[in-house]
Amino acid sequence: MNQHDENPPQANARHEEIDWLKTPYYDGKDTLLKQQPYCYACKDQIAGLKRCSRCNVAWYCSAECQKKHFEIHREVCKQVAKDRKNMEQEAVVIRNWYNEDTNAFENLLETRVGDFPSPDTHDYLEARHCLADDLWDVAYDFGVKEVWEKSRFHYQELLRLDAKSPVLLRYRLPYILLYLNRDDEAFSYIRYWLNFDKLDEEEILTRHRQSREGEWLYPIEPNCRFLDIFQECPPIKNQREAAPFYGDRYHQDAYCCSPRCYFTCTRFRFDSNRRHQAPTSTIHHSRNACWY
Repeated sequence: MNQHDENPPQANARHEEIDWLKTPYYDGKDTLLKQQPYCYACKDQIAGLKRCSRCNVAWYCSAECQKKHFEIHREVCKQVAKDRKNMEQEAVVIRNWYNEDTNAFENLLETRVGDFPSPDTHDYLEARHCLADDLWDVAYDFGVKEVWEKSRFHYQELLRLDAKSPVLLRYRLPYILLYLNRDDEAFSYIRYWLNFDKLDEEEILTRHRQSREGEWLYPIEPNCRFLDIFQECPPIKNQREAAPFYGDRYHQDAYCCSPRCYFTCTRFRFDSNRRHQAPTSTIHHSRNACWY
């Protein structure tokens, strides 16, 4: 064989054996995700970091670094601590709710899963939603995996407790899952909610009632992230509600075949500038935009 042959028979044979239309060609990762905490002031990632005792979502390597970062961290720290305390206080109420029909106390977090929206649970849902938003903001600014996981957990529980959760509440979880490089879960999540209207109401409530804390309401299919989201889901009549899941298909000529592709495109457009800015001392979400 000519040593200068650029396509030897073995290489051509291997190439022909691969179905490139079915072979995953992109499995991106969010390189900004910090697997371990680091000092928010000097950015060092060392052993023995001290956690902020009030908010529990900030780390520092020394008292000097904590003091240096205090002006940036102060408002966020106070808000996280305040909303966590509010949620815990509201949780005490609904864990010891008096049922006048049975003349007995009831833990609504166990007995009313899926059927949560009511005057009795409104304050708890609102407090937990505010805390989830706080944690999203801290995670978005500093990229620490543990904080992303805390935010994910609270949003996931809000959706599990309330089978008829507001549509807008559903939009943040797929982004969190993608930031965490959990693409199969993101795809399964998007597919479930885009097919939600096909499900029978009793089936939906059964899924919620049988679920446990921290569980998804549907199975996670391995490697489903490589499927085409447009083939997996029906045409959406309400394009405005579907846009955050389907991406820009209804607005531009940008077609995304997977959550990861959509995530890459949208993050480049909307998040790149913010990612290169220093974290601020501001809680980014609006308190006036409560969905409960």
